[in-house]
Amino acid sequence: MNFGKKILFLLMACITLCGSVFEIIPCVATDDELNKHLAAYAIATNDVVVSVCQNITFNSLASIPLPAKAGITLTIRSANPSSPFTIKRGASGNLFTVQFNVTLILKDVIIDGDKDGIFDD
Repeated sequence: MNFGKKILFLLMACITLCGSVFEIIPCVATDDELNKHLAAYAIATNDVVVSVCQNITFNSLASIPLPAKAGITLTIRSANPSSPFTIKRGASGNLFTVQFNVTLILKDVIIDGDKDGIFDD
């Protein structure tokens, strides 16, 4: 069994055991990539998992929209849970604005609001 088939087998086993389908977004490495995937959550019909594969400074502010289907969860996680990556605020304002009725899970990531940096708020 090749590597791709093993991954597909494991994913299908998880779907069968967990009872839900989810979308796994490829590992993101820049604020533009992360913002693009956060915006795409608006059309999600399944739970979405975004993996962060390096430290990211967010130079724009992110608005997490309401998903197309009620009850859809957005999870942002580090690609390597034993060595969490940091998402750092790089602009004035809220790092994330989460819409009402959105379920956001932050797992194995460090959120740095840059309190001691150049931003006063």
